[in-house]
Amino acid sequence: DIYSIGSIWYTLLCNQPPAGSNFMNLLSDQGVNRNVLEIIEKCLNPIENRYNDCNELLKDIEKCS
Repeated sequence: DIYSIGSIWYTLLCNQPPAGSNFMNLLSDQGVNRNVLEIIEKCLNPIENRYNDCNELLKDIEKCS
């Protein structure tokens, strides 16, 4: 699911799973691209604020390349 994609992506970048209220600051401190941060954050949002499907997520990922 979308949350799992965001969680795995975050874990790969930070070497730890997302947890706590300031977990996005870890990525920001490591110099991760702002667009990538926004995508990961949207994946990890509560379900009503996540991507509707993987196609929508893929479109945002393609914009970053």
